[in-house]
Amino acid sequence: MLPPGSPQIKGILQRTELGDVWGVGSRLVERLALMGIATAWDLVQQDHERIRRRFSVTLARTVLELQGTPCIEMNDIHEPRQRIMTSRSFGKLTDDLNEIREAIRQHGQRGAEKLRRQNGLAKAVLVFLKTNLFRQDLHQYSPSLAL
Repeated sequence: MLPPGSPQIKGILQRTELGDVWGVGSRLVERLALMGIATAWDLVQQDHERIRRRFSVTLARTVLELQGTPCIEMNDIHEPRQRIMTSRSFGKLTDDLNEIREAIRQHGQRGAEKLRRQNGLAKAVLVFLKTNLFRQDLHQYSPSLAL
């Protein structure tokens, strides 16, 4: 691992456009450009408190991280979740029972994989379906089952 102030890190940051920095979107890139900040290196040179006051705590933490000051404990990232949810909408209206069963099976499988990854246990599983709430011209239906 390279030390934060090393010439290699400086070179990488000087070649890294702001839009390639995690958490810095296009709107933020435009606002930072007005301040003459165009690269990750330019951002690193900023005072994190000034960035916090002008933009956000999140961007200030990004500045600190780029300067070599860790802001997120590695343990914080992998805290086990108390609730796990997997859901998606169908791309089109459907009343095909086999298609609905397959979707429920896939979502249950993904939820179980997430639970296993954190070595968790489940007290209950809730399965629910909802019709398209934006289609008020259709009958609305929302069954659920707790297992």
